[in-house]
Amino acid sequence: RPARAGSCYNIATGIGISMEELARVVCWVTRSRSKILVERAESFTTQISMLEKQLEKLPEMDLTGLRDALAVAAGATEAGNSLPKYRAEVKRLSREVKDCHRELPGVPEDLDATGELSIPAKAAIRRAGDEMDEVNREIKSQESKILEGKRRIESIQAELTRLERRGELPSEEALAKARAHREHGWDLVLADWKGGGSTEEFVPGTPLETAFPQAIKAADTVADSLRDHAEAVAQAQEKRFQIVKSESQNSDAEKEIAALRVRLQEYQNAWRAAWEPSGIKPETPAIMEQWRENRDRFKELLRQLRTAEDTLYQAEAQVQN
Repeated sequence: RPARAGSCYNIATGIGISMEELARVVCWVTRSRSKILVERAESFTTQISMLEKQLEKLPEMDLTGLRDALAVAAGATEAGNSLPKYRAEVKRLSREVKDCHRELPGVPEDLDATGELSIPAKAAIRRAGDEMDEVNREIKSQESKILEGKRRIESIQAELTRLERRGELPSEEALAKARAHREHGWDLVLADWKGGGSTEEFVPGTPLETAFPQAIKAADTVADSLRDHAEAVAQAQEKRFQIVKSESQNSDAEKEIAALRVRLQEYQNAWRAAWEPSGIKPETPAIMEQWRENRDRFKELLRQLRTAEDTLYQAEAQVQN
Protein backbone atom coordinates (compact mmCIF):
# COMPACT_ATOMS: atom_id res chain seq x y z
CA ARG A 1 0.00 0.00 0.00
CA PRO A 2 1.57 3.32 -0.96
CA ALA A 3 2.29 5.84 1.74
CA ARG A 4 0.51 9.25 2.01
CA ALA A 5 2.05 12.18 0.24
CA GLY A 6 3.32 13.80 3.43
CA SER A 7 4.89 10.57 4.57
CA CYS A 8 6.50 10.00 1.19
CA TYR A 9 7.93 13.45 1.30
CA ASN A 10 9.34 12.91 4.77
CA ILE A 11 10.78 9.60 3.80
CA ALA A 12 12.27 10.98 0.68
CA THR A 13 13.74 13.81 2.61
CA GLY A 14 14.99 11.62 5.41
CA ILE A 15 16.58 8.76 3.47
CA GLY A 16 17.37 10.43 0.17
CA ILE A 17 15.21 8.38 -2.27
CA SER A 18 15.81 8.94 -5.92
CA MET A 19 14.03 11.59 -7.93
CA GLU A 20 12.34 8.96 -10.11
CA GLU A 21 10.64 7.35 -7.18
CA LEU A 22 9.56 10.69 -5.84
CA ALA A 23 7.89 11.57 -9.15
CA ARG A 24 5.94 8.30 -9.15
CA VAL A 25 4.64 9.10 -5.69
CA VAL A 26 3.46 12.62 -6.72
CA CYS A 27 1.60 11.31 -9.75
CA TRP A 28 -0.23 8.78 -7.65
CA VAL A 29 -1.34 11.43 -5.12
CA THR A 30 -2.61 13.70 -7.90
CA ARG A 31 -4.69 10.90 -9.51
CA SER A 32 -6.18 10.06 -6.14
CA ARG A 33 -7.30 13.64 -5.46
CA SER A 34 -8.83 14.04 -8.93
CA LYS A 35 -10.90 10.92 -8.43
CA ILE A 36 -12.21 12.24 -5.10
CA LEU A 37 -13.24 15.58 -6.63
CA VAL A 38 -15.04 13.88 -9.51
CA GLU A 39 -16.92 11.67 -7.09
CA ARG A 40 -17.98 14.67 -5.01
CA ALA A 41 -19.15 16.62 -8.12
CA GLU A 42 -21.21 13.66 -9.24
CA SER A 43 -22.75 13.45 -5.78
CA PHE A 44 -23.70 17.15 -5.82
CA THR A 45 -25.24 16.81 -9.29
CA THR A 46 -27.32 13.87 -8.11
CA GLN A 47 -28.56 15.80 -5.05
CA ILE A 48 -29.49 18.87 -7.18
CA SER A 49 -31.43 16.68 -9.58
CA MET A 50 -33.33 15.09 -6.70
CA LEU A 51 -34.18 18.51 -5.21
CA GLU A 52 -35.43 19.83 -8.58
CA LYS A 53 -37.73 16.83 -8.89
CA GLN A 54 -39.04 17.43 -5.38
CA LEU A 55 -39.71 21.13 -6.17
CA GLU A 56 -41.60 20.17 -9.30
CA LYS A 57 -43.93 18.05 -7.19
CA LEU A 58 -44.73 20.95 -4.80
CA PRO A 59 -47.99 22.97 -5.53
CA GLU A 60 -47.59 26.55 -6.91
CA MET A 61 -48.27 29.32 -4.34
CA ASP A 62 -50.56 32.35 -5.15
CA LEU A 63 -48.73 35.44 -3.85
CA THR A 64 -51.31 38.00 -5.13
CA GLY A 65 -52.96 38.38 -1.72
CA LEU A 66 -49.61 38.80 -0.06
CA ARG A 67 -48.57 41.43 -2.55
CA ASP A 68 -51.88 43.30 -2.10
CA ALA A 69 -51.52 43.18 1.66
CA LEU A 70 -47.99 44.52 1.43
CA ALA A 71 -49.17 47.30 -0.91
CA VAL A 72 -51.96 48.26 1.50
CA ALA A 73 -49.56 48.30 4.38
CA ALA A 74 -47.10 50.46 2.45
CA GLY A 75 -49.89 52.87 1.44
CA ALA A 76 -51.13 53.12 5.02
CA THR A 77 -47.61 53.83 6.23
CA GLU A 78 -47.14 56.55 3.64
CA ALA A 79 -50.57 58.04 4.42
CA GLY A 80 -49.78 58.05 8.12
CA ASN A 81 -46.55 59.88 7.50
CA SER A 82 -48.42 62.48 5.36
CA LEU A 83 -51.27 63.16 7.83
CA PRO A 84 -49.52 66.12 9.58
CA LYS A 85 -48.89 67.77 6.23
CA TYR A 86 -52.50 67.23 5.06
CA ARG A 87 -53.91 68.60 8.33
CA ALA A 88 -51.70 71.68 8.15
CA GLU A 89 -52.84 72.32 4.58
CA VAL A 90 -56.51 72.06 5.54
CA LYS A 91 -55.96 74.43 8.47
CA ARG A 92 -54.19 76.99 6.29
CA LEU A 93 -56.81 76.91 3.55
CA SER A 94 -59.66 77.12 6.09
CA ARG A 95 -58.16 80.30 7.50
CA GLU A 96 -57.68 81.87 4.07
CA VAL A 97 -61.20 80.93 2.95
CA LYS A 98 -62.75 82.55 6.04
CA ASP A 99 -60.65 85.70 5.61
CA CYS A 100 -61.71 85.99 1.97
CA HIS A 101 -65.35 85.30 2.90
CA ARG A 102 -65.32 88.32 5.22
CA GLU A 103 -64.36 90.50 2.24
CA LEU A 104 -67.67 89.68 0.52
CA PRO A 105 -70.43 91.76 2.16
CA GLY A 106 -73.97 90.51 1.62
CA VAL A 107 -73.12 86.86 0.91
CA PRO A 108 -74.61 83.87 2.80
CA GLU A 109 -72.80 82.58 5.87
CA ASP A 110 -72.54 79.13 4.29
CA LEU A 111 -69.27 78.86 2.37
CA ASP A 112 -70.52 76.49 -0.31
CA ALA A 113 -73.63 78.63 -0.89
CA THR A 114 -71.39 81.64 -1.39
CA GLY A 115 -69.33 79.76 -3.93
CA GLU A 116 -72.47 78.76 -5.85
CA LEU A 117 -73.97 82.28 -6.07
CA SER A 118 -75.13 83.27 -9.55
CA ILE A 119 -73.64 86.69 -10.25
CA PRO A 120 -73.12 88.75 -13.43
CA ALA A 121 -70.10 87.97 -15.56
CA LYS A 122 -67.08 90.24 -15.44
CA ALA A 123 -67.80 91.48 -18.99
CA ALA A 124 -71.40 92.35 -18.04
CA ILE A 125 -70.21 94.28 -14.96
CA ARG A 126 -67.70 96.22 -17.02
CA ARG A 127 -70.25 96.96 -19.74
CA ALA A 128 -72.77 98.27 -17.17
CA GLY A 129 -70.05 100.47 -15.68
CA ASP A 130 -69.11 101.85 -19.09
CA GLU A 131 -72.75 102.66 -19.89
CA MET A 132 -73.37 104.49 -16.61
CA ASP A 133 -70.02 106.27 -16.74
CA GLU A 134 -70.78 107.53 -20.23
CA VAL A 135 -74.16 108.92 -19.16
CA ASN A 136 -72.63 110.56 -16.08
CA ARG A 137 -69.94 112.16 -18.24
CA GLU A 138 -72.60 113.55 -20.57
CA ILE A 139 -74.59 114.90 -17.61
CA LYS A 140 -71.50 116.62 -16.23
CA SER A 141 -70.77 118.03 -19.68
CA GLN A 142 -74.27 119.49 -19.96
CA GLU A 143 -74.07 120.86 -16.42
CA SER A 144 -70.80 122.53 -17.33
CA LYS A 145 -72.47 124.09 -20.37
CA ILE A 146 -75.27 125.44 -18.18
CA LEU A 147 -72.81 126.88 -15.69
CA GLU A 148 -70.80 128.45 -18.49
CA GLY A 149 -74.01 129.82 -20.03
CA LYS A 150 -75.06 131.41 -16.74
CA ARG A 151 -71.68 133.05 -16.37
CA ARG A 152 -71.87 134.32 -19.93
CA ILE A 153 -75.36 135.73 -19.34
CA GLU A 154 -74.17 137.52 -16.19
CA SER A 155 -71.24 139.02 -18.07
CA ILE A 156 -73.39 140.18 -21.00
CA GLN A 157 -76.01 141.58 -18.65
CA ALA A 158 -73.32 143.59 -16.88
CA GLU A 159 -72.14 145.04 -20.20
CA LEU A 160 -75.72 145.84 -21.18
CA THR A 161 -76.25 147.61 -17.87
CA ARG A 162 -73.18 149.77 -18.49
CA LEU A 163 -74.53 150.77 -21.90
CA GLU A 164 -77.92 151.66 -20.49
CA ARG A 165 -76.33 153.82 -17.80
CA ARG A 166 -75.27 156.25 -20.52
CA GLY A 167 -78.92 156.94 -21.12
CA GLU A 168 -82.05 155.05 -21.86
CA LEU A 169 -81.43 153.22 -25.06
CA PRO A 170 -84.37 152.77 -27.38
CA SER A 171 -85.05 149.46 -28.97
CA GLU A 172 -86.73 148.20 -32.08
CA GLU A 173 -89.48 146.88 -29.87
CA ALA A 174 -90.02 150.32 -28.34
CA LEU A 175 -90.18 151.90 -31.81
CA ALA A 176 -92.64 149.29 -33.02
CA LYS A 177 -94.79 149.87 -29.95
CA ALA A 178 -94.75 153.68 -30.42
CA ARG A 179 -95.68 153.38 -34.09
CA ALA A 180 -98.52 150.99 -33.30
CA HIS A 181 -99.84 153.48 -30.73
CA ARG A 182 -99.60 156.26 -33.27
CA GLU A 183 -101.46 154.24 -35.93
CA HIS A 184 -104.23 153.45 -33.50
CA GLY A 185 -104.61 157.15 -32.78
CA TRP A 186 -104.79 157.87 -36.48
CA ASP A 187 -107.63 155.37 -36.82
CA LEU A 188 -109.54 157.24 -34.12
CA VAL A 189 -108.90 160.54 -35.85
CA LEU A 190 -110.26 159.18 -39.14
CA ALA A 191 -113.35 157.82 -37.42
CA ASP A 192 -114.01 161.19 -35.82
CA TRP A 193 -113.36 163.04 -39.09
CA LYS A 194 -115.84 160.88 -40.95
CA GLY A 195 -118.43 161.88 -38.42
CA GLY A 196 -118.85 158.50 -36.88
CA GLY A 197 -117.10 159.56 -33.69
CA SER A 198 -115.53 157.20 -31.21
CA THR A 199 -116.35 156.43 -27.64
CA GLU A 200 -112.78 155.21 -26.99
CA GLU A 201 -110.31 157.50 -25.31
CA PHE A 202 -106.97 157.42 -27.08
CA VAL A 203 -105.18 158.61 -23.93
CA PRO A 204 -107.34 158.65 -20.82
CA GLY A 205 -107.97 162.18 -19.62
CA THR A 206 -106.47 163.76 -22.78
CA PRO A 207 -108.50 164.94 -25.77
CA LEU A 208 -107.78 163.16 -29.05
CA GLU A 209 -106.67 166.33 -30.77
CA THR A 210 -103.95 166.65 -28.12
CA ALA A 211 -103.04 163.04 -27.53
CA PHE A 212 -102.61 162.11 -31.22
CA PRO A 213 -99.93 164.70 -31.97
CA GLN A 214 -98.13 163.56 -28.82
CA ALA A 215 -98.19 159.98 -30.10
CA ILE A 216 -96.72 161.10 -33.42
CA LYS A 217 -93.98 163.01 -31.63
CA ALA A 218 -93.21 160.07 -29.31
CA ALA A 219 -92.80 157.69 -32.26
CA ASP A 220 -90.55 160.16 -34.05
CA THR A 221 -88.50 160.64 -30.89
CA VAL A 222 -87.90 156.95 -30.59
CA ALA A 223 -86.94 156.73 -34.26
CA ASP A 224 -84.57 159.69 -33.91
CA SER A 225 -83.04 158.17 -30.79
CA LEU A 226 -82.46 154.92 -32.56
CA ARG A 227 -80.70 156.75 -35.35
CA ASP A 228 -78.62 158.91 -33.00
CA HIS A 229 -77.59 155.96 -30.82
CA ALA A 230 -77.38 153.43 -33.61
CA GLU A 231 -74.05 151.95 -32.52
CA ALA A 232 -74.99 151.68 -28.86
CA VAL A 233 -78.40 150.37 -29.80
CA ALA A 234 -76.83 147.76 -32.07
CA GLN A 235 -74.49 146.68 -29.30
CA ALA A 236 -77.35 146.48 -26.84
CA GLN A 237 -79.44 144.57 -29.30
CA GLU A 238 -76.61 142.11 -29.92
CA LYS A 239 -76.14 141.58 -26.22
CA ARG A 240 -79.84 141.00 -25.72
CA PHE A 241 -79.69 138.48 -28.54
CA GLN A 242 -76.72 136.76 -26.90
CA ILE A 243 -78.59 136.61 -23.61
CA VAL A 244 -81.64 135.07 -25.28
CA LYS A 245 -79.41 132.61 -27.14
CA SER A 246 -77.58 131.59 -23.96
CA GLU A 247 -80.85 131.14 -22.12
CA SER A 248 -82.11 128.95 -24.96
CA GLN A 249 -78.93 126.87 -24.88
CA ASN A 250 -79.25 126.43 -21.14
CA SER A 251 -82.85 125.35 -21.57
CA ASP A 252 -81.78 122.77 -24.18
CA ALA A 253 -79.02 121.53 -21.87
CA GLU A 254 -81.51 121.12 -19.02
CA LYS A 255 -83.77 119.07 -21.28
CA GLU A 256 -80.80 116.93 -22.32
CA ILE A 257 -79.88 116.38 -18.67
CA ALA A 258 -83.44 115.29 -17.89
CA ALA A 259 -83.33 112.75 -20.74
CA LEU A 260 -79.90 111.52 -19.63
CA ARG A 261 -81.11 111.03 -16.07
CA VAL A 262 -84.00 108.93 -17.36
CA ARG A 263 -81.54 106.77 -19.29
CA LEU A 264 -79.26 106.54 -16.25
CA GLN A 265 -82.18 105.39 -14.11
CA GLU A 266 -82.94 102.66 -16.65
CA TYR A 267 -79.32 101.48 -16.52
CA GLN A 268 -79.39 101.48 -12.72
CA ASN A 269 -82.63 99.48 -12.65
CA ALA A 270 -81.14 96.91 -15.04
CA TRP A 271 -77.97 96.80 -12.89
CA ARG A 272 -79.91 96.00 -9.73
CA ALA A 273 -82.04 93.42 -11.57
CA ALA A 274 -78.90 91.60 -12.74
CA TRP A 275 -77.94 90.97 -9.09
CA GLU A 276 -81.37 89.96 -7.83
CA PRO A 277 -80.81 86.17 -8.31
CA SER A 278 -77.85 86.34 -5.92
CA GLY A 279 -79.67 88.41 -3.30
CA ILE A 280 -76.80 90.92 -3.36
CA LYS A 281 -77.54 94.66 -3.27
CA PRO A 282 -74.88 95.95 -5.65
CA GLU A 283 -72.75 99.04 -5.22
CA THR A 284 -71.34 100.81 -8.27
CA PRO A 285 -69.98 98.63 -11.09
CA ALA A 286 -66.43 99.68 -10.23
CA ILE A 287 -66.85 98.43 -6.65
CA MET A 288 -68.64 95.26 -7.74
CA GLU A 289 -65.95 94.44 -10.29
CA GLN A 290 -63.46 94.25 -7.40
CA TRP A 291 -66.10 92.36 -5.39
CA ARG A 292 -66.34 89.76 -8.13
CA GLU A 293 -62.56 89.35 -8.24
CA ASN A 294 -62.63 88.69 -4.49
CA ARG A 295 -65.45 86.18 -4.98
CA ASP A 296 -63.50 84.39 -7.74
CA ARG A 297 -60.49 84.17 -5.43
CA PHE A 298 -62.74 82.86 -2.63
CA LYS A 299 -64.21 80.25 -4.97
CA GLU A 300 -60.77 78.99 -5.98
CA LEU A 301 -59.61 78.81 -2.37
CA LEU A 302 -62.78 76.94 -1.43
CA ARG A 303 -62.15 74.44 -4.22
CA GLN A 304 -58.61 73.89 -2.93
CA LEU A 305 -59.95 73.48 0.62
CA ARG A 306 -62.49 70.86 -0.37
CA THR A 307 -59.82 68.95 -2.32
CA ALA A 308 -57.46 69.08 0.67
CA GLU A 309 -60.25 67.87 2.98
CA ASP A 310 -60.97 64.93 0.68
CA THR A 311 -57.30 64.04 0.59
CA LEU A 312 -57.09 64.17 4.39
CA TYR A 313 -60.25 62.07 4.80
CA GLN A 314 -58.94 59.41 2.42
CA ALA A 315 -55.56 59.33 4.19
CA GLU A 316 -57.22 58.93 7.61
CA ALA A 317 -59.45 56.16 6.30
CA GLN A 318 -56.45 54.42 4.78
CA VAL A 319 -54.59 54.52 8.08
CA GLN A 320 -57.59 53.24 10.08
CA ASN A 321 -58.24 50.38 7.70
